[in-house]
Amino acid sequence: MKTLKVLAELRKHQILLALNGDNLVVKGRKEALKDKALLEGLRHNKPKIIKMIKKGLYCEQTGRFDYSTLPTGSHSLDVASLPLVDLSEEEQSLLLHAIPGGAENIEDIYPLSPLQEGLLYHHITAQGGDAYLIHSTFIIEDETQLAQFENALNFAIQRHTILRSSIHWQGLSQAVQVVWREAPVAAENCSTVVAGEDTLAQLTSHFCSSGYRLKLEQAPLIKLHWCRDNREGHIVAMLIFHHIIMDHLALDLLQQEMQAWLRNETEQLPVSLPYRDYVMHSRLGIDEQAQIAFFRERLADVCEPTLPLGLQEVHGDGSLTAEARHSLSPEFSLRLRACARHLGVSPASL
Repeated sequence: MKTLKVLAELRKHQILLALNGDNLVVKGRKEALKDKALLEGLRHNKPKIIKMIKKGLYCEQTGRFDYSTLPTGSHSLDVASLPLVDLSEEEQSLLLHAIPGGAENIEDIYPLSPLQEGLLYHHITAQGGDAYLIHSTFIIEDETQLAQFENALNFAIQRHTILRSSIHWQGLSQAVQVVWREAPVAAENCSTVVAGEDTLAQLTSHFCSSGYRLKLEQAPLIKLHWCRDNREGHIVAMLIFHHIIMDHLALDLLQQEMQAWLRNETEQLPVSLPYRDYVMHSRLGIDEQAQIAFFRERLADVCEPTLPLGLQEVHGDGSLTAEARHSLSPEFSLRLRACARHLGVSPASL
């Protein structure tokens, strides 16, 4: 049982923890401690919980874990400051060697959200290309504006932990995302890949239809490619990013923040919240073993893929997918959101 899951279960049973010197004191009704799995989880996580209490990450009066007080200036990988993951020494070493700058460039480490895990699965199993790459194109007047665009993009990247995150799974017992302290993006001139006069079409063909992939272990999972359109005289820039860190809605917000930087209005932007908060809330209520048992029972008699009309390759790499839009009325949208909140799911899931 993970550390935060143990703390959440203890709090649910009104069991509080405290320190007496270096000894962990458990306060609560004895009847509440009859859960063998909970007791085993407490024993297993005891050293880590003690360190968390000493660091002030756990409130002895309420039993709450205060994730807002996680350190942000450490130059060493302190596992006690990473309560969302349990990393062995070998796994810590793998991550330290995978991140340029090692521990000094690691701000945080935590698991993937359930949605991110699904996207990672598709990335790993894809046969060439990646259906979850998203691109957006921009027309830029000259190199000076391109430099401003790049600086605005890096301003937004530095603000948000999810935009400075890389994904790691090889050699690990659980896939994790690592937040880099510094992960700037550099504009890459790709004039060599443009062979025809239609610059935009050539860029799209090269990066969206030719098996192009992003290396998820390298932050940021955003690339900025550009080339000059010799026929029109301007610069065509293409922003490519992976859906595992951002969607179209987030892209709109990213552009708003870039515009704020360009207009020198960044003081009006809201405080950026760490993506860790979302991951913690999305995973704390998950009982993985119960979910496994549920789906094993429901799918026990399924022996082959349940494909519509037997068709498996319906989208390929996503480049030929058509898009249709239909606007819902405000009243219907409100009903959908109310129903989603009632069921505890997202409107997309509903």
